[in-house]
Amino acid sequence: MAASVGELVRIFIVNAGPNSSSAFHVIGALFSRYEADGYPANAMCMHQTIDVPPGSGALVELTFAEPGNYPFVTHKFSDASKGALGLFKVS
Repeated sequence: MAASVGELVRIFIVNAGPNSSSAFHVIGALFSRYEADGYPANAMCMHQTIDVPPGSGALVELTFAEPGNYPFVTHKFSDASKGALGLFKVS
């Protein structure tokens, strides 16, 4: 996915389950805002990895300070090795 340096990136995450948690992480970046279940009253700041239980979701925001490639993964690496990963290309 494409992004620009300094641009606010908002990601909506859903873990459809049915029974395994996910630990979402963007390598080389921090989430400036994290809302469990996408609910603003749940907002927290400055996370590296967020846990998303099955049947749940989250909203995260981040801004990239430098250009480059930033992979995103689940730290449940058995899922990452099956394709649960992606890449931000930041210019």
